[in-house]
Amino acid sequence: MQDSVEKLGVPEWPFLFEDYDHVQAVLNGEIGEELTEDLEETHGVKALSWSANGFRMISANRTIESMEDFNGFRLRTPNIPNYIELAERLGTNVSPLPIDEIFTGLEQGVIDGQENPVATVRASGWYEVQSDVLESEHMFSPNMYVINSDFWNDLSEDQQQVEEAAIESAEYEFQLMEDSYEEDKAFLEEEGVNFTTPTDEFREEMSDAAEPMYDQFYEEYEWAEDLIQRIEEEAE
Repeated sequence: MQDSVEKLGVPEWPFLFEDYDHVQAVLNGEIGEELTEDLEETHGVKALSWSANGFRMISANRTIESMEDFNGFRLRTPNIPNYIELAERLGTNVSPLPIDEIFTGLEQGVIDGQENPVATVRASGWYEVQSDVLESEHMFSPNMYVINSDFWNDLSEDQQQVEEAAIESAEYEFQLMEDSYEEDKAFLEEEGVNFTTPTDEFREEMSDAAEPMYDQFYEEYEWAEDLIQRIEEEAE
């Protein structure tokens, strides 16, 4: 959908959100509605609510504590341009393997790490062939509840209250995702995985490395700079 509705990709721009509260304030407010306003015209679906997949972090076969540690690091990313460019700007060597090849790639040393929410690391069993997680929170991965527009328009007013149920469900999912992070982290630590929280300096260096991407966004999309300013203001 992002190919035809460009604003849908904004929530996955790098180092955009401060925390879950910031994400919810943006996505489930007026800005979130703005990001989805062209969906019905382009795809025939109505957005009911944004929900959460989680902040993406880097799991690795060694500890990452500085930008220097990315040098020569073979990082698996999805085959998505923004993901690949961010990884390259951090200094890694990118390997966009299919997700079902990650475990084998890690086990055989084809790649040194991958990036996904921690819940995915646990669910996929990658911790069995990884030693470390860098709590980079370099991107946020959202989900979205949608419904076919024609079907929606045929519903009665009472039936359309399903939208309220979707909103409540999404809010609950956000809470579950935030709460489950500590549970997933504790599980992984028990399995021997070491977690590294980047220093303020390291986090700033990673964010600075991604800044040229925003210059490109601002040049490509006339709406981007104003939109990002408004998203940043929601964190204040």
